[in-house]
Amino acid sequence: MQYPGWEQPAPESEPTTKLRRRRRRGTKWLIALLVLLALLVGADRIALLVAESQLASRIQSSQHLSQKPDVSIDGFPFLTQVVGRDFPHATVDIHGLNANGLTITDLHADLRGVHVNGAFNGATVDTLTATAELSYSDIAAALASQMSVGGVQVGTVQLSQAGASQLKATYSVLGVTVSATIDVTLVGTNTLEFKSVSSSTPLSALDVSLPSLDAKYTLSGLPFGIKLTQLAFTPTAVQISATGSNVDLSQASTGTG
Repeated sequence: MQYPGWEQPAPESEPTTKLRRRRRRGTKWLIALLVLLALLVGADRIALLVAESQLASRIQSSQHLSQKPDVSIDGFPFLTQVVGRDFPHATVDIHGLNANGLTITDLHADLRGVHVNGAFNGATVDTLTATAELSYSDIAAALASQMSVGGVQVGTVQLSQAGASQLKATYSVLGVTVSATIDVTLVGTNTLEFKSVSSSTPLSALDVSLPSLDAKYTLSGLPFGIKLTQLAFTPTAVQISATGSNVDLSQASTGTG
């Protein structure tokens, strides 16, 4: 039954119906593709996290580190790098490294050209550049520890930046305050030397002999067999540049003097 003024809508044409069906199928395929891509990206990121953790464990073991370093592997997608067993760039961060009595607060290493062996249980690195940071508070603690009597520490030290290659030291020994300027130099490839070049104290006129802060630290057993090359001074730390080449991450570090 029809009412006046009302017209029954014309049925859709067959081409229009087919077009809508194709659009629905196209949307479904697009959604499926996006879901698949999300799954692949997720699998890639999970594989990356696992590989970073395994590499960190291997470095900790081979370099005899007290704690697991932070490892980051660059590049996307990661799984294609795994297939080729070649990784263009990775970074390693080590914190609180004890280097023969002197604490390296932070060590950041850039590894370029990481090649994993066929069994995936070892790797070599073409080149390595690193920055080792020694905070003034950690250096001060090491220098103060040598001022002891009968194994009891009798002095405290405070350090600050004084110049391009110098530190200003203020230390107290048995209640006597001493101000000193200390030269910091790199001797050879892995030895850091601290040498007082001037000092003053209220007892200077009395010719009283007080302990000096002269010291040498051979930073033996540095990870990856790196060689120290250059010093830089910031308001809070001494920064040491280091390099290495043809590094075998599966082998233990060796001490050098």
